[in-house]
Amino acid sequence: MTHPPRPLVTRAALVLAVLAVSSSAVFIRKAQAPALTVAAWRSGLAGLAFLPFGLAALRRTWPILAPRERVLGFGAGVFLAVHFAAWIESLEHTSVAASMLLVCTTPVWVALASPVVLGERVGGRTWAGIALAMAGVACVGSDGGHWFGNGLALLGAVFAAGYFMCGRVVRAKLDLAAYATWCYGTAGVLLALACLLTGQELALDWPRAQWVLWIVLLPQMIGHTSYNFALRHMGTTPVALVSLLEPLGASLLAWTILGEAPAAAVLWGGLLVVAGVILALLEGSSSPAPIGSASGQSSSK
Repeated sequence: MTHPPRPLVTRAALVLAVLAVSSSAVFIRKAQAPALTVAAWRSGLAGLAFLPFGLAALRRTWPILAPRERVLGFGAGVFLAVHFAAWIESLEHTSVAASMLLVCTTPVWVALASPVVLGERVGGRTWAGIALAMAGVACVGSDGGHWFGNGLALLGAVFAAGYFMCGRVVRAKLDLAAYATWCYGTAGVLLALACLLTGQELALDWPRAQWVLWIVLLPQMIGHTSYNFALRHMGTTPVALVSLLEPLGASLLAWTILGEAPAAAVLWGGLLVVAGVILALLEGSSSPAPIGSASGQSSSK
C-alpha cells in the first residue's frame, strides 16, 4: 500500500518534533534521577499511553509482517533504548549544548548507511548540507566538554540512526499508534530490566516524577511520535537532518532556565547548522525511495 505525501502536515509535524524534543535536556537535568530510570519511565509510559490505540492495530498487522520486518520492529526498540540510556547519562558529564550537538550527528550515520540499508539515494546537495551542518556542530563542540560525556552522546547518535532506519522500514506497514506501542514498549521493558540488573532505582518521589512526566508528554509522546509520523512520508535523511535543529532550541532553553549561557561558538555554529539543514532539504530527491526496492527485497524471501 502506498501513502501519498502530505507536505504541509509533514513539515508541521517536524517543526512540532523539534520544539518538543528540544525541551528534553532541561527536563532531564531538573529530574535529577539516574539515566536508566528516566529512560525506562520515558519509554515505558509512552508505550502504555499508546497501548489502547495501537495494540489492536498491531495484532491485525502482525500476520502480514515479514520476518525481517518483525526483527527490525524489535530492533527499533533496542536502538531506542540504548540511545536514551547513553544520551541521558551524557548530560551528567558534559554541557547541554555539547551533548545535544553530538547526539544530533545522527544524520551523518544515517546518510552513510541509508544507501546500503534502505536504498535511499543521498544526493550531492544533501552531502553539502551535511558537511555544512557538521561544521556547525564542530564549531559548537569547540566550546568544550568532557570526553566521557561527549563519547556517550556520540554513541547515542549512532543508535539513534539505527532507530530511524528501522522505523523507516517498519512504518511502511504499521500505523503510528501500532508502531509507537511496539517500539516504545520494547524500549521501556528493556530499560526497566537494565535498571533491575544494575541496581538502579525505579521508584521516584513526586518532585522528580513530575519532571519525568513532562519528559514523557513533550519530548517523547509529542516529539518522537511526530518524527515517526514524518518517517512515513519523507526519506530518513531529511527527517534526521531536521533533528539537527534541536541543539539550538535546547541551548536557548538551557540558557534561560539553567543559566548555561551559550558561547559565541554556539551562536556561530548554530547558524551553520540551520544553513546546512536548509541546503540539504532543498535536495530534489528528498522524497523517499520505495521501500519495496532496495530495502524490501530481502523481506520478501
